[in-house]
Amino acid sequence: MGRVAEDEVRLVARGLTRNSWRPVLRARFVAVPGGCELVGSLRCSALALAFTAVWLAMDGLFILLGVAVFVAAMLSGGWSSASGPLALTGAAVGMGVFAVGLVALAGWLGSRDEQFLRA
Repeated sequence: MGRVAEDEVRLVARGLTRNSWRPVLRARFVAVPGGCELVGSLRCSALALAFTAVWLAMDGLFILLGVAVFVAAMLSGGWSSASGPLALTGAAVGMGVFAVGLVALAGWLGSRDEQFLRA
């Protein structure tokens, strides 16, 4: 499924499930002797990449914040005051693992799409 214009092509392989991380073929026609070539690249949509980057950046920020507050709480009040920041850090690590797992699953589900688009 996609769009073909006079000078460019945008194709996405469609499957049974929605997958925002599917590779998208973005290419343009280049004149060569005897015809034309399709020159382009396969990559995720910009929105999916931006969403993943923001999610992982915020997650990294929460991890750093949680570790900093945990260390400060351990230095000032001991274990009883540090359990909250430790839970925050653990939740942030869990969110990061979940995000990486989702991206890996999406990549695995779309692994044959790239071969299909190259054919």
